[in-house]
Amino acid sequence: MTKDNLTAKTILESIPEAVFMVDKDQNITFINARAAEFAGTSPEKSIGKKCQAVFGGHEGCDLKPCFGKKPSTVEVVFDLRTEDGAVRHFSLRAAPVKSKEGDAAALAVVDDVTHVRELEARADEMHDSTMELALGISECFGVLDEVEKGNLKVRVGESTLSSPDELMASLARALNKTIEGVDNNIETISRMQQMVIQELSTPLLQIWEGVIVLPVIGVVDTRRSAQIMERMLAEIVARQARYVILDITGVEVVDTRTADHFIKVVKASSLLGAKCIITGIRPAVAQTLVDIGVDLSSIKTLGNLREGLAECIRRLEREKAVKAVREEGK
Repeated sequence: MTKDNLTAKTILESIPEAVFMVDKDQNITFINARAAEFAGTSPEKSIGKKCQAVFGGHEGCDLKPCFGKKPSTVEVVFDLRTEDGAVRHFSLRAAPVKSKEGDAAALAVVDDVTHVRELEARADEMHDSTMELALGISECFGVLDEVEKGNLKVRVGESTLSSPDELMASLARALNKTIEGVDNNIETISRMQQMVIQELSTPLLQIWEGVIVLPVIGVVDTRRSAQIMERMLAEIVARQARYVILDITGVEVVDTRTADHFIKVVKASSLLGAKCIITGIRPAVAQTLVDIGVDLSSIKTLGNLREGLAECIRRLEREKAVKAVREEGK
């Protein structure tokens, strides 16, 4: 073995990443301790074996594309079951290389992505829960619309009343109770209806630890902007929120004044130490903002609420990791 090959082998054995190399028959010719640990074995027991056999017989470890007529890279995600029965998720990236003898070979890097997949699953669950919440709020608005037309016999349905989200269920019960009270006392219709609409027009929800979301629906005028600002700042302080997602999927029309309201909300959040992300900008709204020359370059914007939540989770995890490193360094 030449000095260069010895140096390369030493580097691959010492790096924290899990790497292994196979020959054209996909027999492992090199594997470092980290990769062997992922496979639940040792480097010595892995040399000469098929990489698929070492990594649980998973078809995703087939590196044939690296040895085709037009060699190409391989990127797959596969699962391995540990001795205690737990399932770990791994990503594998392999590329064609040459061995020290000049023969065709492939170098693969394996990453444990279990934590990332778990976060994605939790984000999906939160997204489903948020969608159920959004449907419940939509039903409440539909009920209010009927009330506004004079139909005081309409009520929020049983599915929303029995929602697993206690906030939504409580809101639905409160709305039904309010309508019943209005039905019994017709003279209070206008006052009670306005009170319920105001409560529903600025629903602030904590969908993750340190993350609150404010779904905005309809027109945002000066009065409603003040309500949004007041409730949001109070919730940031009460819940010690690190991030605020301002979801404007339900806003169909904006003008310079509306955009200015949103910018003020973002700036006010930052003064209390919370970062604000705007999601759900419709194509027509985006075009209008460009046409009227509104500059949102200083504000983080994403396509939808799910992407906004995923971004907040990534930032929180990054902040947690940095904090842990700092504490270890003390």
